[in-house]
Amino acid sequence: MSLVSIKGMDFLIPLIIFPFLLKVLGFDKFGLISFSLSVCAYFGALIQYGFSITAVRDIARIKTDLKLLNQKFNDFFWTSISLLVISFSILLLLIFIVPKFSGEAELYFYTFFLVGMQSVFPYWFFQGVEEMKLIAYINVLTKFLYLVSLFIFINEPSDYVYVYLLYALNVLVGNIISIIIIRKRFNVSLTVPNFYRIKNVILSGRHAFITQFAPNFYNNTATFVLGLTVSSSILGIYVSATKVIDALNSLAVLISSTFLPYLSRNIENHVLYKRIMYFVGISVCCVAFIFSTQIIDIFVDENIKDINLYFKWLILMVVFIFFRLIYGPNFLMLIGKEKLYKNIVLYSSLFFFFFSMYIIPKMGVFGAISVMIGASGTMSILTYLAYKKVVVNG
Repeated sequence: MSLVSIKGMDFLIPLIIFPFLLKVLGFDKFGLISFSLSVCAYFGALIQYGFSITAVRDIARIKTDLKLLNQKFNDFFWTSISLLVISFSILLLLIFIVPKFSGEAELYFYTFFLVGMQSVFPYWFFQGVEEMKLIAYINVLTKFLYLVSLFIFINEPSDYVYVYLLYALNVLVGNIISIIIIRKRFNVSLTVPNFYRIKNVILSGRHAFITQFAPNFYNNTATFVLGLTVSSSILGIYVSATKVIDALNSLAVLISSTFLPYLSRNIENHVLYKRIMYFVGISVCCVAFIFSTQIIDIFVDENIKDINLYFKWLILMVVFIFFRLIYGPNFLMLIGKEKLYKNIVLYSSLFFFFFSMYIIPKMGVFGAISVMIGASGTMSILTYLAYKKVVVNG
């Protein structure tokens, strides 16, 4: 339930922030900050390195062994910090070389600050030991403070550059508190980083990392390429539709994340998890499609018909996300089939990455929508076929 409250806040807070930012900043500035986030999201996926699967799985299996727990925590934490440093170095290079980035250097620094702080946050530790209560309080507190700070400091379009800085500062506080809790409550403390063990974490976790990183090839790339080919206003309209879709996708991730530590030790109960996902997924998507106009009206003041049309098409993506999470992270990756699932996600994402380079400049927003639906649908179908093959072969 603590994990549900955390993910629930991740679900609800954007639904409050999104219409506020859209109203204050307008589609142009909203599109600009969305583009910066799509760039930095690549770094976030690198820094997290698939720990939402591998770290949760490993820690859940050794949570009663204090020595191993301390070792695993430091292995994963220092790997994240190492990848954070590498990512920041790459960002600096991009800002110095690419004019589009250097022109908004302050925005990209603040956006990276946010993504970096979110990515090193040790949710994976608390989820693995299944002790989420305290971290749930911290999450609620930081989200609430961010919400208040937005209402105080973001008053006009020119304040767009500070949107992610405010969030990052609150997440930084949460990071510090979480490390203190880990030390006091679990007697796990930071030690000197062991680069040999960091190397092993990177090598052993590569399949999970690719699985988690590869969707960026079509997901963030759709926003990224669209941002390079259309105006910030058009990008803002498209992102407005995807933000509501992201909220629905968050519900799928919420259920998936809640069951992951449990299923890592009790995979035989996958049938129960599957039934819950089917029921929630079908119900949510049907309600979203039927009441799409009313849902969009809640979040967007302007009467722009395109947003509702984009939203209806993208609901297909939500169906596929629910479907893939049933058989991928919460089954194939828990029974030692990481490489099989990794290949499905990687090759599907790469195909639609190159496809996006061709179709989005020609078709604009509808090209981006076709990439999102096509990639998520392909991965879902292939994941299900892999699941059936594994089940049939025993």
